[in-house]
Amino acid sequence: MRLMLAETTFISRTANEWEAIGTWVTVLVAIAAACVALKQIKAAKQIRIEESWPYVAIYIESVPSKPKIVELVIRNFGHTVAMAVAISTDKPLMRTGNNSGEGPENVKFPASIPTLVPGQEWRTLWDFGPDRAESDLPSKYRFEVSYKSSDGTSHEHTYDCLLYTSDAADERSSVDLGGRRIIKKKKTD
Repeated sequence: MRLMLAETTFISRTANEWEAIGTWVTVLVAIAAACVALKQIKAAKQIRIEESWPYVAIYIESVPSKPKIVELVIRNFGHTVAMAVAISTDKPLMRTGNNSGEGPENVKFPASIPTLVPGQEWRTLWDFGPDRAESDLPSKYRFEVSYKSSDGTSHEHTYDCLLYTSDAADERSSVDLGGRRIIKKKKTD
């Protein structure tokens, strides 16, 4: 006589069925983990590509030795060469003029730069801050900068430059560069 034991179940499933379910759940978790890993690898690759691109910016900066003098600067902050750099502005770039008293004059800057290597910059005198504050010339300019990276990708940026505002016009020893007031300290004896 043979004794037969009843197979134990849990929630109407046998041990073999639970083992099969566990195996399939493990397979699904492994597939999901592989998909997440693949997505992270693609994102890391894209980040490496973007980090290698050039980054050309246009901004204004006062001359450290003469803080009332403001320069226009075009610089490549990226890690690779920028090619076919094109610069345009929403209105003619003007400065208050020179000491000859001839009045406002155009600021000369290139409409295009063939190449701009990493860290390279192009500068020109824009204006003398206190004279600018007393003039009727515009204080805000919008610049459009476009360029290509070595892989042929086109890049475009828009920059708003605020040259001089009335809150800094009270003092002839200060220049406001778009919200950053630079004040020449007076010597006290």
